[in-house]
Amino acid sequence: IYKKHDKLIMKTIDLTNVKTDKLPISCKNYPAICNLLNEKPITNNNKKKSQVDRWSRYLVIIREGHKYHITQVRENPVEQTQKVNKRNSKYQDDGSILIMDYILDNIDSSDCWVDNNLFVINENYIFQYLGFCNSSFLMSISSRSDQRLSVKQRERFRDLCKKSMKSNLKSILNKLKKDGCIIDFNQKYFVRETKSGLRRIATEEESLQIEKHKQELLNKLDIKSEADLKKHAIRSDFYRELNKIIGANSTIESCYKNFILEVDKYFILQKYDLLDDYKRLYLRAQINKNFLTSQKTSMLKKIDKNRKTIASINENSKINRKTRFYIDFNELDNYVYPKDYFENWCYWLENFIDNSDEIEDEKVSIDEERQLC
Repeated sequence: IYKKHDKLIMKTIDLTNVKTDKLPISCKNYPAICNLLNEKPITNNNKKKSQVDRWSRYLVIIREGHKYHITQVRENPVEQTQKVNKRNSKYQDDGSILIMDYILDNIDSSDCWVDNNLFVINENYIFQYLGFCNSSFLMSISSRSDQRLSVKQRERFRDLCKKSMKSNLKSILNKLKKDGCIIDFNQKYFVRETKSGLRRIATEEESLQIEKHKQELLNKLDIKSEADLKKHAIRSDFYRELNKIIGANSTIESCYKNFILEVDKYFILQKYDLLDDYKRLYLRAQINKNFLTSQKTSMLKKIDKNRKTIASINENSKINRKTRFYIDFNELDNYVYPKDYFENWCYWLENFIDNSDEIEDEKVSIDEERQLC
């Protein structure tokens, strides 16, 4: 269930073929019950389980091996409970307020609106707006970290943080959807054309071609999926090569993904107001403080787990000490973190995540501007 403005809407299923006078109905396997309910079979086990759970809100279904027996149509469908990711919930309330503030702040910006109902948010920029990082994170790798950190460390640290930020952002957007602040959201390909430099949403055909070229490149490099790129020090090279392939077969110079929010502009204007400058900074500072703490805690846990794993390996097998080695990127299953790994992690966080200095600078600017007024 999610709330769209003041109305509750439940995602339904097609019960056209489920005749109550024909109950019980037996389906020999999963594809058969999908066909009965006019839905596509799903290969992902977790999504399949969610699909069957959704059916069970409307139907009494009994499993017998591969068979599905529908014995009853529920008179009152069971309400769906919203799952909450506890790890991300600490950002949801403050993050939701900031997202709505961001939409209001750009309510008349033609760069942010695809049409009157579709609002585009740039992934990296919204990370800063929410307080997950500082402005340096949006730029190229700063020379401040070059002397202390290796290239692989910088790439690894950035990937770890970006993955966590993206998970938190999705959690915030899901809360907004649940609360009826936005209707829906998803990610879509955007492209930049070679000649005009125009940036726009990719057509359905272009999106299919991009996915096709991406899969072909993954196969060529013998990589199972895009998620496995983090295990190879070739993420940037991969996307650079992908854009070359796409450009050679079209007028597209590059492609990337953005979040698109489906919203009711009139509803937002009626229900929300822009935040006070100090309130906005306070919320960003709170999110940043929590995020920094969680990242440091997470890294300490990883290092501790790594040490225990290595200790277990050395205890249970006679490994020659010469075979133990130190690397700073997780290319293998078992490795030893360098002694200064946590210190380097904290140093990187200070340069690219901690926004306390920027918050203080913005406060000074606000004070000066108000004094002039």
